[in-house]
Amino acid sequence: MVEGIGGIRPPGFEGPKGARERSGPTQAPKTAKSDKVEISTAGLLLAKIQAMPDVRREKIEAIRDQILQGTYVTDEKVQQATDNLVDDFLSGL
Repeated sequence: MVEGIGGIRPPGFEGPKGARERSGPTQAPKTAKSDKVEISTAGLLLAKIQAMPDVRREKIEAIRDQILQGTYVTDEKVQQATDNLVDDFLSGL
C-alpha cells in the first residue's frame, strides 16, 4: 500500500478498493438539537426606545442649553410643576 511522502496520503486516496464497503458507513449518532433565544425585558424596552423617532431631539437640545445657561427654571415653570403635582396627588385620593 502506498502512503505517499512521509506517511501522508495524497488527496483523493481512499485506500484499497472495497475498504469502505467492508467497514460500513460511519455516521454520527442522531441527536435532537434545538436552539432557544430569550430576550430580556430590558432588551425589549431598549428595542422599543431605539425604534422611536427622533422628532423631539431639537426640543431636548434646546432645553439642555437652557439648563446649562441657567435660564430654564422660571417662576412660571415652578408654579406649573407645583400645580401638576397637586392635581396628580388629589386625583389619586
